[in-house]
Amino acid sequence: MANSWLLYQTQPSFILGFHGTEQATVTSLVSDPSKHLKPSAGKYEWLGHGIYFWENDPQRVYEWASTGNAKSKIKSPDAVGAVLDLKLCLDLTTRSGLEEVAEAYAIVKVCTHTQ
Repeated sequence: MANSWLLYQTQPSFILGFHGTEQATVTSLVSDPSKHLKPSAGKYEWLGHGIYFWENDPQRVYEWASTGNAKSKIKSPDAVGAVLDLKLCLDLTTRSGLEEVAEAYAIVKVCTHTQ
């Protein structure tokens, strides 16, 4: 049965995602399609390096960028939207996604010799 679901794991799954950033960055992205967001590479990224999006909630993104939760101290907060294909993203709402996390945790545990 497990292999019969593989077909569905590679189907496109589009969502609207919103990213909080500087107003100048939003203007640059919208006016020049060759521009792209830069992935974060901070030392303390709790979910790892990358570009973070909120799904379907531009107001929440703006609040995040406005209230000082943004580590980069955004001076002129704004939000930019994107259509994201989640096909290759880790989905923690699926059994296979949870199994992948459990397997990765087990590997990290062995490699770091933690109990």
